[in-house]
Amino acid sequence: MTEEKNTDSKALLEWEGDALGRKKEGDYLTTLLTNRFERYKNGDEPNTFVLNLHSEWGFGKTFFLKKWAEDLEKAGYPVIYFDAWQNDFCEHPLLAFLSEIKEGLKISEKDQNWKKIGNLLETGFIGIASKFTGIDLDKVDTKNKGAFAKLKDFKDTQIAIETFKKGMSSLVKNLNKKDSQKLPLFIIVDELDRCRPDFSIELLENIKHLFEVDGVYFVVATDTNQLAHSVQALYGQNFDGRRYLQRFFDQEFSLPKPDNKSFANFLFETHKLREEFRLFSPISGSEKTKNDPNVELFALCSKFFGIGLREQIQCCQMLENLTLTWELSSSIHLGFLLPLIILFKKDQEAFAGLIQTDQLFVRSYPKNILDEVDDSVLFVTEEYVISQGSKSGGHPNISFPLKNIFSYYYHFKGLNLTKLKKHTAKNLVETKIQERLVEEQHGANNLFLSKYPELVRQAGYLKNGSDYA
Repeated sequence: MTEEKNTDSKALLEWEGDALGRKKEGDYLTTLLTNRFERYKNGDEPNTFVLNLHSEWGFGKTFFLKKWAEDLEKAGYPVIYFDAWQNDFCEHPLLAFLSEIKEGLKISEKDQNWKKIGNLLETGFIGIASKFTGIDLDKVDTKNKGAFAKLKDFKDTQIAIETFKKGMSSLVKNLNKKDSQKLPLFIIVDELDRCRPDFSIELLENIKHLFEVDGVYFVVATDTNQLAHSVQALYGQNFDGRRYLQRFFDQEFSLPKPDNKSFANFLFETHKLREEFRLFSPISGSEKTKNDPNVELFALCSKFFGIGLREQIQCCQMLENLTLTWELSSSIHLGFLLPLIILFKKDQEAFAGLIQTDQLFVRSYPKNILDEVDDSVLFVTEEYVISQGSKSGGHPNISFPLKNIFSYYYHFKGLNLTKLKKHTAKNLVETKIQERLVEEQHGANNLFLSKYPELVRQAGYLKNGSDYA
């Protein structure tokens, strides 16, 4: 007896590596779209739908789509995942798109419905598909131009489109009848905003005109604002790209922006910084950062300096570059390094001035940076406070201003090894920093912290993709 597939998406396993907690959005969309299909499946109009999944670059769209697609398949729905960026080299997106459908649905070459579609392609249907975009038909090869000339009459074109749609419709119905798969068929299009503008628009036009087929639900994932800029690049700066895109989508769903700690956790996993044993943070982690003190400090620094999610991506990429080129035989002290990275990203001129004058206290920051600083950011430690050189005891969960950590490091940077050893720390966090610095000096008199600004400046010469997005 065939085991019945689990249709309850909430009962499916949690997503491994879901640092941003996106599964709940996947469950919601599964419920929304499958229930919508059931409600309209006996209507007079084709039961089709196009959802625009909006999220900025770097916020985990691809991870979300692939994990959600796995859930849909486990629940018994056919799913096609199309990476538009990987097919951007193709002159005609329809060819790449149909190839992915054929492979994803395991369609036989002998399938009669597929043969009808194949016959259309051989008679120049690609040229007709390109016509929808308004792109110059000179881009179509000679063979297809000749075929288009034969079919340029509007009626012939209309018949060709209907033939194509009937072939697709029959393929979809057979999924339900022969293969006992549920409908709708989900076609997920990812990375469209990264493609060249003419490819993106032609693919959207194909979806609109050729795939309005009963039982087909599209999910087109984009940074929609970025895609709108691409449309403007093709049609002119005065063209309303955002409004133009709305004609292709029935609804838009925006993935919610994550909080700082969840996003820091996601970034450290993405850039494999959890595996970087040289990172050192003097504070404790929390449940939300999986008790990782380095992630906790990154999240708190992001909040303290008021940097957005995109800037956090850039800072984390810069941190990764520093770990890849780190040659000092010491820990990477995040309590000193992260403020330098963030200052560099926020204002390179101010960074250079602060380094040149050796004024790295928070109060020395220029006004444009101070205006965004959140002085109230605290870190919590479960350790005991040290009072007059001895543990006072009995004070778990003590909060300190985050800027104290920056001040400790700046003060220590100006000490030689002898003075550093004699310094009397006021709390265990300061003691942790002091002891680690003393341990790693290896007899050198000048602290290695003085080399950090130059390392940050050098790493800053590298530009990442997100710097231009």
